[in-house]
Amino acid sequence: MNLRLVDLIHGVSFLENAFVRWVLSFAVSPGIAQHVSGQHPVAVGDHRYRLDFLIAGSRLRVAIELDGFAFHHGRQAFVHDRIRQNDLVGLEYGRCQVKCDRSLLI
Repeated sequence: MNLRLVDLIHGVSFLENAFVRWVLSFAVSPGIAQHVSGQHPVAVGDHRYRLDFLIAGSRLRVAIELDGFAFHHGRQAFVHDRIRQNDLVGLEYGRCQVKCDRSLLI
């Protein structure tokens, strides 16, 4: 059976599923699925986060953050996102952040 990446990795939101279907599926082979973890928990001191996706290999970890406008707008969200970004950089995670306003998607 020849499974597609979208059959192997499932997001918990429209934006996460769109990322797998329209970005990740075209960029990599289905073999990467074993290295992708959705809603991956991360702890830094007393801060607790969930990464939308973590792609982890033997030498590199990349945090994928998909920030929709509905949950990532305003000053409080901006400050939280900066703290989170700094924490992930401190853990030596590579980072890919995608910002999206779903109302602009066609």
